[in-house]
Amino acid sequence: MRTITIRLADYVDDDRRRRRRRATLVAVAAAAVALLAAGAFRTPPPPPPAPAPIVIVKTDTAAPLKPARAVVTPDAVTFKPQSIGGSSAAQFVTLRNDGEEPLPIRNVSLDGSRFQIISSCSDVLAGGASCTVAVLFAPPKPGQYRAKLLIDATVVLLSGDAVAPPVVDVDLGVIDFGRQMIGTKNARNVRFTNNSPAPIAVSGATAPPPFIVAQNGCATVAPGAGCDILVVFVPASQQAYDGELLVLDDQKNRVAHGKLTGGGYFRDGGVIPQIDPRRLRQLAPPTTTTRPPR
Repeated sequence: MRTITIRLADYVDDDRRRRRRRATLVAVAAAAVALLAAGAFRTPPPPPPAPAPIVIVKTDTAAPLKPARAVVTPDAVTFKPQSIGGSSAAQFVTLRNDGEEPLPIRNVSLDGSRFQIISSCSDVLAGGASCTVAVLFAPPKPGQYRAKLLIDATVVLLSGDAVAPPVVDVDLGVIDFGRQMIGTKNARNVRFTNNSPAPIAVSGATAPPPFIVAQNGCATVAPGAGCDILVVFVPASQQAYDGELLVLDDQKNRVAHGKLTGGGYFRDGGVIPQIDPRRLRQLAPPTTTTRPPR
């Protein structure tokens, strides 16, 4: 029979070791609980997702051009009363393209007479651009005149009244050549001034022999303007001469007149010279021999 001997000291040592292990386990467990309470073992949050890649796609995002649109101003033009035989100052009509696309211009014309147009518009008008049409009124006789300015589909009404020019008869006064020796000539410039409010178209001037209109320096004379008419006196005999200088417009109406005077004389003891009438006619240009209206 086997005998087991247990010493008391060994038993005490084993008990002490078990107690120490238990205390260690309790301390470790307490520490773990403390760490859990403090969040030491908390699961970290997941990392943020990676950003999605940026993809740039080129597309045509430009806005479409604004369509062309014609704007015409003004829609009517009225001229002041205009004297016949002249032309008014120009009035202007403007065509503007209010769009961005080009505007084709197919027609700029006049429906009617006695008005005139001068256009600066080409066949195509760029976006935002403008051009002008100048309109003039030139009536041939008194009355009311109407017409239409056509710019593609747009119509501009034109109107104007024509009046007869005021009656003009300028008194040029007395043009005295004094005494002139027979066979010699004396020339004078006679000044004509248009004192009317309308232009005067001078067609010529006349004078009876032995007075000769040698040069007519007048054409269309503006209001307030003047011109010169050269008159030559060539006496053919010893006597006093009187005549009348007439200035005529393009309708053969008298617009100015003046009295011509002069006298011829011989040299003392001289012989009466023979004056060839053809020589007198040669002194005057053919264009200045218009006779006055009856």
